[in-house]
Parts: sequence; structure tokens; C-alpha cells
Amino acid sequence: MEKDLIGLLVVEGGEETEFQKFEVLASQLPLQIKKVKLYETVRETSIVDGLTAVFVRRHFLERFHEELKRAMRYQFAISVLMVDVDHFKSYNDEFGHLVGDRTLREVAQVIRDSVRRVDVVGRYGGEEFVIAVPEIEKKAALELAERIRSAVAQKRLRVYDEETRVTVSIGVGAFPEDVSRDPAAEASDQLVQSLIEKADLALYQAKAEGRNRVVAYRV
Repeated sequence: MEKDLIGLLVVEGGEETEFQKFEVLASQLPLQIKKVKLYETVRETSIVDGLTAVFVRRHFLERFHEELKRAMRYQFAISVLMVDVDHFKSYNDEFGHLVGDRTLREVAQVIRDSVRRVDVVGRYGGEEFVIAVPEIEKKAALELAERIRSAVAQKRLRVYDEETRVTVSIGVGAFPEDVSRDPAAEASDQLVQSLIEKADLALYQAKAEGRNRVVAYRV
């Protein structure tokens, strides 16, 4: 396709009289492969944040709902981390939005490097990220949050002509210990939001205590 090899059609046991049929099939195959690749590109663009390369909020919520449903079905834990870049408005005012955007990208990369492949990372809005951590109880989630906090704090950011540092505050909530529910209930959007709110409350507590720290939700 356009002088690039994008696929290979192998025929075994074909008759020479059928050659023209396979020739037609071979000419159509690259078109179909290109359509599939285009669909995948469009789909990825719609679910991944262009700046930070993590899931957009809508898709994160869909994935989180799926993971929560699985956790309830098989009776295992799932934790949620809310991550916020400290004093980001002031940082933007000082260094400019271009530096701010690059900084968010660097923070997102630190988060992606710190989590497992099964964990779900999303940009919740502005300078705030959210992470769903399946099969992890609150204690282990706090350890993960601390690794992320420490990694961000230690990272020197060389952005354009600036060398800067930022810190993050992180709130942690966990299922099932942080929510009261009917044992027979199913995963719902309301329960998803409730868990995120618990992590968000813990995040605000982290900010109130001085920022650059990890706080777990306390009932």
C-alpha cells in the first residue's frame, strides 16, 4: 500500500487456475487492513488524552466501572488514587502554559512508569489524574501512592530553557472498606462516583496538611 508492505497473503494448496481470484483478494487486502488501522487510530484518539497519553475522563470512568464490577463479582479489593499537581496555577503563571503542558506530560509519564499494566490511569481534569488499582487493598495502594509522590518530587524537569520541579498530593480510597453497600448490590455509576469522592476528600486533606503528601480516606 503506497509502496509500504503492510500485510502478507499466503496461499497453500491453491490451483494455478485460481490465481486471478487470489490476485483480486490480494489487491483488496491492503485496503481492509488500512481501514482497520484507521479505525484503531480514531478510536485511540477518542479515548486517550492527546497531551498526557493517559485515558480521557469518560473512558477512564467506563474502565473503572468494569473493574469495579469484576471486583464485586469475585470479591476482591480495588483502590482509587487521586493525584493533583501542587500549586499548578501559580506554576503556570510563573513559567507559562507551554512549560505547564510539558510538565503535565512528564508527571503523567512518571505515573505510567510507576503503575502496573493492569492499572487504569486517566486525566480527571486540568492538573488532576486518577488511577484505578485492581486487586490492591488500601495499604498497598498507599505504598504505590508514596512511590509516585516520591518519584515526582525527585524528578528534575528540563522543559525548554527551564529546569523546574513539582510535587503532587495524593488521596487514596478503597473498595470495599470505604463504602457502605448492600452485599447483593451491583456496581453502579453512583458507587464509582462515591469511591472517587472518597479519594478526592483524602486529596483535599493532603492539601490541607501542607501538600506533597499521601493521605488515605478515613471513615
